[in-house]
Amino acid sequence: MEAINFFNSGMEKINLHDFNGAIIDFTKAIEIAPNFAEAYCNRGVARSFFEDYDGANNDFTITININPRLAMAYYNRGTNRDKLEDYEGAIDDFSKAIEINPFSEEFFTSRGNSKLALLDYKEAIEDHTKAIQINPNFYLAYYNRGIAQEKLNDFKSAIEDYSSSIDINPDFTFAYINRGNVKGSLNDYSGAIEDYTKVIEIDPNYAEAYYDRGIDKFNLKDYHGAIEDFSAALKISPDDDEYYMKRELAKTALHQKDSFSVGEFVFRPNKNNNN
Repeated sequence: MEAINFFNSGMEKINLHDFNGAIIDFTKAIEIAPNFAEAYCNRGVARSFFEDYDGANNDFTITININPRLAMAYYNRGTNRDKLEDYEGAIDDFSKAIEINPFSEEFFTSRGNSKLALLDYKEAIEDHTKAIQINPNFYLAYYNRGIAQEKLNDFKSAIEDYSSSIDINPDFTFAYINRGNVKGSLNDYSGAIEDYTKVIEIDPNYAEAYYDRGIDKFNLKDYHGAIEDFSAALKISPDDDEYYMKRELAKTALHQKDSFSVGEFVFRPNKNNNN
C-alpha cells in the first residue's frame, strides 16, 4: 500500500474513534513517506486523545519542521500546552496559527482562554471579541468572554455574554450556571433560581445546580426548598461534605429563624469559571 492509503485509513479510524488503529496507520504512512507532514500531525491528534501530550507535541513539532505553514500543527500543539498549563507556550503557538490563518474563530478563542488562565482578562476579552467578529454564532466565545467580564466585575456585560451564549445554544448548562451565579451575586435570587432550574431541566443529574439553587432559596428564606435541593445534590454526590454542611445549616435556620443571620451563610463559588 502507498502512504496515502494508510493516511486515509488512519483518518477514517479517527472518525470512528479508533485512535489506536489510527496511530498504527499514520505510523505506517510515515515509514513509507518520512516527510509526510499531515501524517505526523494527525498521529499527534490521535495521541492527544490518549493524553500522550509529550508524544503528540513531538509529532506536531516534527510537522512544523517539515511544513512551517501548517496552522493546525501550531494550534494542536498550543491546545496540548494549554492542557499542560504551559499557557505562555500555548499563546505563542496560537499566535503563530493566527499569523498563518487570521480567520479562525477557534484560534482566537483558544488564545483568549490561555490569556484568561494567566489572569490577563482584558487581552482575553479582545481575543474572544475577535472570535465573535469572525463568527457571531460562536457561543463558546461569548461564554468565555463573559467569564473575563465577570472577573473584571463587569457583571452587566457578563450577563449579556452568557445570555448570548444561551441564545445560540439553549442547552449549554455552564452558561446558565455562570449567569445564575452573577445574578445571585447581584442579589437577584429569583433570577438565579430560574437559571439553575433550567440547568436541572436539561441535566437532572447536575449536582452543582441543585446546590446553587439551594443557596438562593436559602437567601430567600425558603428553608424547606433549600433543604430539598441540598438533599438532591447529596443524592448525586453523597460524599460532598459541603453539600451536607449547607443542608445542616438550612435545617438549623428552619428551626431558628429569629436568631439565624442569612448573611453568614451566603457562599457562591463559580466552579465553572475555567477555560
